[in-house]
Parts: sequence; C-alpha cells; structure tokens
Amino acid sequence: MFKNRAMLSGVGIGLIAGAILLQVMLVAKGTGAAPMPAGKAAPEDMDPKQLKEVAQKYYQVYDKNEKLFTQADVDKKVQDALKAQPNPNAGAAGKKVAVYVSPGLIATQVAELLYRSGVVADRNAFEKMLNEQRLTDKIQVGYHVFEGTPDPQQVVQTLLSAQ
Repeated sequence: MFKNRAMLSGVGIGLIAGAILLQVMLVAKGTGAAPMPAGKAAPEDMDPKQLKEVAQKYYQVYDKNEKLFTQADVDKKVQDALKAQPNPNAGAAGKKVAVYVSPGLIATQVAELLYRSGVVADRNAFEKMLNEQRLTDKIQVGYHVFEGTPDPQQVVQTLLSAQ
C-alpha cells in the first residue's frame, strides 16, 4: 500500500523509543519536585498562619474575606460622589474637601479633579500656574484636604506636601 512502509515504520519506532528514553530519564532524575530543605515543612503540612507568614516574604497576602478595590472601582466611586454634589463649584467657608490624587494622574487631570471638587474656580488658570512654576511633575500622590476656599498658591503647597 505505501511505497515507503519501511521508512514510516522506522520513524514510528524511533519516536516510541525516544519517548521511552525520555520517560526513563525523568524517572531517574526524580519526580521533578525539589526536596524540601531540612527544617522546612511542605506547604501542605503548614497551618494557615505559618503559610501566610512564609508567603508574605514574597507576596502581599490578604485575608479571603477582605474586600479589595481596583483602581477602576475607586475611580467610579469618586465619579459617583462628584456627580452627587449639587453644585461642585460652590465652596462654603469652613467646608472641608478631601481629594485623592491617584498615581499616574497628570497636571491636567489633577486640575480637573480640583475644579470638580470646588477647590479651584478656574482649572485652566490653575493648570497654567502649575506649568509656569514647573510643578506639574511634583504633585504628591495621596489624599489632600482643603478647608474653605483656599487661594491657588495654598492649593499648590498642599498638593506638593506628602499626606
């Protein structure tokens, strides 16, 4: 039926022999799992507290019941809070406003956030002032609290100080 029947049989036998030799080498080497060093327990033998301590050396470990928020979740909650304000530009004397500057925000986005929070009256003027003073890359990440209606220079000083 096949002209090259002997060749195909040889290739098949060669593949089978190679697979068998590979399996023999793997069995001779071990199961692939490195033996545990003396004095160290396998993860299956540890209680949850010990396992958590070992894992904290290399990873951030959180309890299963602890609610974690992604950046998108935080941004959505901030946007919802901003939409819920009736007039974001009305700043009452003595009113405290907390603004969270997240990592990666540029000066334009920070100016927009401050404008929507009612901290600054003119976002373009505030952004221009930051550019003129070359402070656009010095804004600190974190929560910044503003009381009343601060002048733009006080806003800049608050944004530059670590909270």
